[in-house]
Amino acid sequence: MSRSNHDLALAFAGAVAVALAYAPAAQAADPVRGKQLYEVTNGAPLACANSGCHGTNIAQDKNNIRKGANNGPLIMSAITKNTGGMGYLAAYVNATDAADIGAYVANPAAGNAAPAASVSPASLAFAATVLGAASAQQAVTVSNPGTAALSIASLAVAGANAADFGVVAGGSCAAGASVAPGGNCSVLVRFQPTAAGSRAASLSIAHNAAGGSSSVAMSGTATVAPQPTISLSSNASAFPSTALGTTSPVQTITVANVGGASMTFTGFAVSGAQAAEFARPAGAAGGTCASGSALAPSASCTVGIAFSPAALGTRGATLTIGSDAANGSPSVALSGTGTPAPAPIAQLSPATQAFGDQTVGAVSPSRQLLLHNAGNAPLSITGASIAGSTAFAIAGNACGATLPAGASCAIDVAFNPVQAGPASATLRLTDNAAGSPHAVALAGNGVAGPVGSPTLAPATPADFGNVEVGQRSAALPFTIGNAGGAAFTISTITIAGADASSFTVDAGTCAPGLAVAAAGSCSVSVVFAPAAIGAKSASLEVAASTGSQLSVNLGGSGMAVAAPAIDTGAATLDFGAQRLNGASSQALTVTNTGTAMLQVNAVTISGPFAIDPASSQCPPPPFTLAPGASCQLVVTFSASVAGKQSGQVSIASNAGPTPKSVALAATADAAALVAPINLGAGGCTTSRGPADPTLPLLALASVAALAIRRKHPFRASRNSATGEQR
Repeated sequence: MSRSNHDLALAFAGAVAVALAYAPAAQAADPVRGKQLYEVTNGAPLACANSGCHGTNIAQDKNNIRKGANNGPLIMSAITKNTGGMGYLAAYVNATDAADIGAYVANPAAGNAAPAASVSPASLAFAATVLGAASAQQAVTVSNPGTAALSIASLAVAGANAADFGVVAGGSCAAGASVAPGGNCSVLVRFQPTAAGSRAASLSIAHNAAGGSSSVAMSGTATVAPQPTISLSSNASAFPSTALGTTSPVQTITVANVGGASMTFTGFAVSGAQAAEFARPAGAAGGTCASGSALAPSASCTVGIAFSPAALGTRGATLTIGSDAANGSPSVALSGTGTPAPAPIAQLSPATQAFGDQTVGAVSPSRQLLLHNAGNAPLSITGASIAGSTAFAIAGNACGATLPAGASCAIDVAFNPVQAGPASATLRLTDNAAGSPHAVALAGNGVAGPVGSPTLAPATPADFGNVEVGQRSAALPFTIGNAGGAAFTISTITIAGADASSFTVDAGTCAPGLAVAAAGSCSVSVVFAPAAIGAKSASLEVAASTGSQLSVNLGGSGMAVAAPAIDTGAATLDFGAQRLNGASSQALTVTNTGTAMLQVNAVTISGPFAIDPASSQCPPPPFTLAPGASCQLVVTFSASVAGKQSGQVSIASNAGPTPKSVALAATADAAALVAPINLGAGGCTTSRGPADPTLPLLALASVAALAIRRKHPFRASRNSATGEQR
């Protein structure tokens, strides 16, 4: 020791001795801590144990140190008064320190006692806990098996996920408290995760025993709370064309809860320009889903919607289904077309009926007038009458009071002239169709003496049925007869009408210019050869030299050449939101809408989708479907990656040059998380291989993050998907 230090030590010793001599005694606080302070004195330039002061052996009473036994106030008085130059210790020693030093001086043997710290258990593993929820509390016991009081300085949680663990009230250990030798106290901790997956931290207990602190490893796994997830059978509903003033059949949408928790409906709203035209019917037709009701996981219910157009043309609206589902409130596009209200359409043919020459006083053969209801509502007939010459009369009326839509009936008219010369009249039909009354002009000529009287049989409409385009039907024969007393000559034999080109007069014995004797006849045949698909109509018309005109209606339908056609009912199969790593399925119906056998050669599928052969009704390709037949392919979806997913089903067949394709769509929600695997070195990974790239990537990411933080120290960003602040 230098001379200056030696002088300082002597001064300190003298001051302590003087101060101790006159100070009252006080009770020692902690002789163990007092020994530590005596030997170190909180880092002061000179400690009491310095050889220039009192030395390490209290029993030697160097510089009267024993006078400070159990007298901390005397020591503090000397420091405060700077007795012997002790004032420098004011920055290092307080009253508690002085009391502990005095306790050690009074009993040096007690200073050799030492506390010890023991914690149990050494680690805590919390049960799996739902994200955001708090686990049950667990206790850590801190014991003191030493011979001196164990002082607890602090209780703290540290580690990568420290925010997920915490010390809670109720334990007997606390910062500043002490544990007597042989005693113990407890610390209560809980796990409340802020992020999913494995979480870890440690409880650190700072104390005055060897090592300065003890720690307890804590771990837990955070799971995602089960959530309701809504799925719809379709996101669009197209209604058939519906007449004004009527309501369409109900269309049903199936709503399913594909999540893991109960789902509650909050409302079913129809919005849009024509929202009032789409509505849920009351009762069972409106479906089983109800606002305020709950739908259990894996359960489903239905929503029925009907369309009542208020105007002609395309109509549309949107149905929104509100609920507490995690994936929001889906909507369904509603569409339909308003068509005119049902109405009858009266068609009376032919428009004119010419009887030609007729012997005065003789009744002509009856001529048939055909009434057809071409509308879509019943035709109400209120009367049929003839206005004009009394030579014309209704010989028969097969039309009743009502004629159904699409039906026909006949009215027979005869001509019986009472004098020579021309005669005319009008047949009038009154009904509820537009244009009523409907009329046919009647004409004839009274002649003295016998005349020819042409007839055409059969007089009823001729139906050729269905004939493929480009083919010819079997010929239907007609007979032109003479019911009069004199011969007549055939003037023309023609086909008239909108589709005259689809019918042809075939070979027969009748021909223009042919004279038909009284009671004689000839034949003519007609063939139907459609050039296009659809219903065709025309009339066979015969004109005679007597001025008579005869006609009969012709009809038939042109059919497409037999060929297969494939239909899947939808261009898109939407699975909606599904659980990650879960599995769901939907049926895809394959129908042969053609007129020939459908040969399915191959079915391929892409994306995280597959065909389930065990559940599918369709056999493995190749297979065939007869016209009108159908089968179902069951498509399954299972994804290991979250987000929107897409794929496609392609069906190769003989129905076209290209395969029939159906788009597949789904969204995988991260409801089920894969726990990372801790491979050591403080890193987590989902890889099990020896060459895991995760740790190097994490290191690079950390460097990048530090660079960004240094550049923008106060800027925070928020992950919009998870809501985490980072």
